[in-house]
Amino acid sequence: MSVFLVLIPVSLTLAIAFVFLCLASIRGGQFDDLESPRWRILFDGAPESAPSAALPQPAQPAILARKIDDQG
Repeated sequence: MSVFLVLIPVSLTLAIAFVFLCLASIRGGQFDDLESPRWRILFDGAPESAPSAALPQPAQPAILARKIDDQG
């Protein structure tokens, strides 16, 4: 019975950690573009060589990406 006093807080901590990681990946844009990867395999070479009209365009991301400067 005393093992429950250890298992319940551990399981709640793990559950909260997984929910936090899931929300962080959603906010980070991990699941924004679900269409392009399955079409990208059909084209040979680098993604730049594929005609852009043939690839489906991703939906508008929920969070706008920040520009990364070379200075910092």
